[in-house]
Amino acid sequence: MCNCVETRNPFTSISDKIPDAEREAVTAAVNRMYGQEPTQPDMDTLFRVWNTFVSPDEPQNIGCRACRMLVVGKLRNVVKLWEVS
Repeated sequence: MCNCVETRNPFTSISDKIPDAEREAVTAAVNRMYGQEPTQPDMDTLFRVWNTFVSPDEPQNIGCRACRMLVVGKLRNVVKLWEVS
């Protein structure tokens, strides 16, 4: 018998917090960001979803560069998770 512990993708917990109704908008916003500057509407979508569903107790500031990198980076990984599921 194997004593290995099954590891869960760390982005699954973020994914689980995002309603199905928001996934298409998040995926579209993330996919438009590859290779180009993000548009304000796309950033607004990602931060609205993040601050409403993922981290309402610790919202991220869209005006903060580090916050933008965190939100976009994590949501890119969430979208990748959705694409392989």
